[in-house]
Amino acid sequence: MGLAFLPWEKLPAYLLGPLLFGLCAWLLWTDDHRTFGHVASGVAGIVFAIYIVWHRYRTGKELFADEKAKDDAP
Repeated sequence: MGLAFLPWEKLPAYLLGPLLFGLCAWLLWTDDHRTFGHVASGVAGIVFAIYIVWHRYRTGKELFADEKAKDDAP
């Protein structure tokens, strides 16, 4: 339950991407009742995890970073 309070949107892409990738891959691997929806959401999660890391290295900006917070800092 402690992981629920982690600020996931503030994790850098090189941490969030692999964590999300591992979670979705693990859920696909261990699912005993595979349905189309389970497989589709697992594959979509894996693709999104790869996109998060790709976007970070392509643009140099975090996908979920709040630009206002950086501008307000002294």
